[in-house]
Amino acid sequence: MMPTIFHAFPILGWRAVASAQRKAPCSGKRGFCCMQRKTIGLFKGVGHCIHYARRDWKRSIGTTYANQHWDSEGSFGHTPDGGGRLAELKHRWNQRIFSSCAALAPWSRWAQSSLENDYGVDPSKIVVIPPGVDIEAWAPHPVARPTLPQILFVGGDFRRKGGDLVLEWFRERGRGRCELRIVSEDPATDGLQAEDIHVYRGLRPNDTELRNVYWGSDVFVLASRSEPFGIACVEALAAGLPVVATAVGGLTDIVDPGKDGLLVTPGDARAMGAAIESLLESPAVRRAMGVHGMAVARERFDAGRNGRRLLDLVKATVDWRRGTSPENLPVAVTAQ
Repeated sequence: MMPTIFHAFPILGWRAVASAQRKAPCSGKRGFCCMQRKTIGLFKGVGHCIHYARRDWKRSIGTTYANQHWDSEGSFGHTPDGGGRLAELKHRWNQRIFSSCAALAPWSRWAQSSLENDYGVDPSKIVVIPPGVDIEAWAPHPVARPTLPQILFVGGDFRRKGGDLVLEWFRERGRGRCELRIVSEDPATDGLQAEDIHVYRGLRPNDTELRNVYWGSDVFVLASRSEPFGIACVEALAAGLPVVATAVGGLTDIVDPGKDGLLVTPGDARAMGAAIESLLESPAVRRAMGVHGMAVARERFDAGRNGRRLLDLVKATVDWRRGTSPENLPVAVTAQ
């Protein structure tokens, strides 16, 4: 039997897409996907990815969380399970699904640790394959630059991404020293436009106007309270910007503190402000971090390279099931 390919990208609600030699039925948002015996699971973050039956199994199964700390502030509106028989059954259900996988490809080591520690997944089945960006398209280009340094925030969910903390810092300590750029469609940004606060709306992912905003900025800030991954930080690295981010979720896989940016405790507005100010005061440090960040993006977050790794993982798993690769070779090793 050919392995099922299971891909879950929970960006706006949970979505599951399954394909195999015989496609498995799949309901879509927050749904249940019937699976073949061997599966490849590709996860954005275990904390909110493969949590199957909610609407399709007699509407009796709610959502569970692999990582107990990923949404501690309820930023996504999720409530962790309590104890009891139902919670135990749901946990065993997820364990069974994960154990049936031929390979699992989380986006971060944070998600990997949850697979191993919360669900007991064999580490040899797991290979971290993060998403990436078009490195050449995001490489810095000369653009017109204002006199004052530009602080850039990008985030659709303004509060969860810490935009309120960045805005508060700017109003109290940033004015006159820099300007603030906000890329967001969130209604919370309505009315924020000012002489030194620039709000950008309607920018599509990867388009030239969005990249121009990055290229014309000096420091990127993402003060997320909860963050499954943080692709905007990857874009910032590829664009040559130093990053100030919170040490939460997948962000710890992206930012190398002291080399391409600074990490602070989630919700610590004072530490975040101090990190921003330290970069404002040292253009040389900003430039050095930007150069290092571009090298990291090229090495670890090249979309083309990581896409090939993912396809190699799929192919190696198929070959392994067919018996055309060594039987004792862990599937995950083939994608390293």
